[in-house]
Amino acid sequence: MPKTTKTIILIGVGLLILILGFYLRYKNHSLVPLPGESTDEYSNSWVGLSLIQLGLPVGRSGLLGYGGSDPRYINVDRIYSTTAGGGPLGINQPWLDHPPLLPLISGGYAYLSGARIFEDAAAQIIRKPMLIIGVISVALVGVLTYQLVGTGAALLAMALFATSPLVTVTSRMIQGENGVSVAFLASLIFLNSYVTKRGNIFLWLSALAAGGALLFKVSGIAVAICGAIILLSQENKKIGLRYWETALFLTVALSFLALFFVYGAAFDWSTFVIVWQSNSTRPYDIGFGSLFDLLTTTKITVSKRLTEGWPLVGWISVFLLMMREKKRLFFFVVLPVLVYLVIFLLMGGSAYGWYRLPFMPFLFIAIAVILADGFSSADKLLPVLLTLIPLGMTIHKLSEAHRLAAIIPLWRYGLPAVIGWFLFGKKARLNRFLYITLILMALAANIWLDLSLTPEFYLKIN
Repeated sequence: MPKTTKTIILIGVGLLILILGFYLRYKNHSLVPLPGESTDEYSNSWVGLSLIQLGLPVGRSGLLGYGGSDPRYINVDRIYSTTAGGGPLGINQPWLDHPPLLPLISGGYAYLSGARIFEDAAAQIIRKPMLIIGVISVALVGVLTYQLVGTGAALLAMALFATSPLVTVTSRMIQGENGVSVAFLASLIFLNSYVTKRGNIFLWLSALAAGGALLFKVSGIAVAICGAIILLSQENKKIGLRYWETALFLTVALSFLALFFVYGAAFDWSTFVIVWQSNSTRPYDIGFGSLFDLLTTTKITVSKRLTEGWPLVGWISVFLLMMREKKRLFFFVVLPVLVYLVIFLLMGGSAYGWYRLPFMPFLFIAIAVILADGFSSADKLLPVLLTLIPLGMTIHKLSEAHRLAAIIPLWRYGLPAVIGWFLFGKKARLNRFLYITLILMALAANIWLDLSLTPEFYLKIN
């Protein structure tokens, strides 16, 4: 096949994955997660809306640093008939919990859509920008994986990330971590281009993206830390040049954090300082079993879970990559996970599911790298087992929504048969065919569960 034709086909497949990812995110986007399940979504939009109209950030906060709040019943999306607990929402002004970039995106879109008061900012409107951010994340996952490994793994990473039910649902939510994830990926893509000698402009772009992460949420400091470590670890450059590059990168990136301080001072410096201190001393709600919980549960909010096997397989894949002697994979996949893990443990003052979102792109890239081994060495049992784990868990979740009793015998006898075949079978071509079939089945199960997540079924999952 001519190279040009192959390139066109691969680009076409990538575009189809992006279209599929957008469709899965768009379907029921205003109903799943349930409107009001996290009132932070509304608050972020209200802050942006009030900044645009009043020049003052107004939103809901649960922090004690404000010294009290203005209780208001804002029945947006009729939340007091569904998810709201019955009490009023505590409104604060100026609202200085987090940087304003995500509020301006969500609230700005709401304003352009005709919203003028808080009750106008319905989930049907304010979640739409997140659909675009979610699709951009899918594309960036593909770009970074392509840079590190190649085309096959990149398409696989995109497909898994685009169809994972957990990622699909959480990417709809107006949470700063979704923005941090996009900025994290963009910064590493530009930084990888820079360290492979593609021009100084990429160092500046990487630093700007790292700074952008800080305007989504302060936990975006992980992006700057990760970039600094990568720059300091370049063995092919003199130590002086490494220090200079790192200093430039951090100066540009951290200047965005300084902008947040200027933003706070512009409204009320004393309130900003008190809120900052209140944020840093929040109860450590992730608990003593935080690492075990992080590896084994798939949270959406505090108590709502969407059990699936891909994150667990992602952590296993990260551990496997740690044992490899491929420095680029370590620095651009494993290191981001480890750096954000430190930030998560230090700043993860609550057990909200969205605190975990910046892990997800790198977990799925790690999965794709490990599973891609199965294409070239289809007699390896490990990639097969790693595919069967999420496939089985997704089918189990599907069985809660559909009658799947007829396929129980197929799974009961087929599972040991598949494992036995890959353990003892020596026909590489047949092994590869069966392996690809398993991956396609896992993707199909993802999509089926995505399409099954109606509000009625969502209420039943745990």
